[in-house]
Amino acid sequence: MLGLDISHNAGLVIAGFGVHGFFVNAVQTSLYGLCAHVYPTEVRATGMATALAFGRMGGILSAFIGAAVITFGGLPGFLVMLGAGMAAAVIALLLVRSHLPGKKSSARLATANAH
Repeated sequence: MLGLDISHNAGLVIAGFGVHGFFVNAVQTSLYGLCAHVYPTEVRATGMATALAFGRMGGILSAFIGAAVITFGGLPGFLVMLGAGMAAAVIALLLVRSHLPGKKSSARLATANAH
């Protein structure tokens, strides 16, 4: 990655950002569905709004952080930051898997709601 020169590989860098954006969008939109399962019904609207607010703040801060990383680390530093962020997102999604109801959880919820 250190040999990546944007002046010679601009198309490759732009295509990489496009693919990255596609996957980031996929993760962000799936989080709305995840919120419906993570938060109890009584606080679901508040929980989702709070999560969205933190997401918006992260979006604003990421512009400043990205600019600082590009200034001090150049394109390789920026790409390492993107990769690290996506790896952290994958780990976080694997950790919240336990919040997703499966067939057993759905049956348990139906039994709990019947009582």
